[in-house]
Amino acid sequence: MLDGGGEMKALQNRGPGRPTTIDDSVIVKLEIAFSFGVTVKQALEIAGITKDAYYRLLERQPEFRDRFQQLQDRPALMAKRNVIMAIEAGDVAVSRWYLERRCPEFQRRGLSWGSDKVAEDLDDHDVVRQLRGLLDRAAPTIA
Repeated sequence: MLDGGGEMKALQNRGPGRPTTIDDSVIVKLEIAFSFGVTVKQALEIAGITKDAYYRLLERQPEFRDRFQQLQDRPALMAKRNVIMAIEAGDVAVSRWYLERRCPEFQRRGLSWGSDKVAEDLDDHDVVRQLRGLLDRAAPTIA
């Protein structure tokens, strides 16, 4: 996470002009949101900042770009690890699921999976609302 505020102090001590809208609490909110694998649009809504402010932050503090990308990628990496662990444990259902998605010769044609539809039906506002609830429970002092 943050280095005790040093990164933000560099942003805040940039001289005269309009004060930055990004402080330590905004960075923490972005980190938490990105750790759930959300899109930039969803993270900005959760953190309460504009797209322009976000990209100015990345321009002034490029190390955040890599940090946020790592956080965004983490849930997918964990899910992949879980799938591989289940396959290694001999889970035939997970093995079949994996083959149907990764190997053309195992793909089922014309079938609809109900569980796949659930994630597709959620829009950005649903995701943001759910993550705000998680954020409020995980870090009540941030909000």
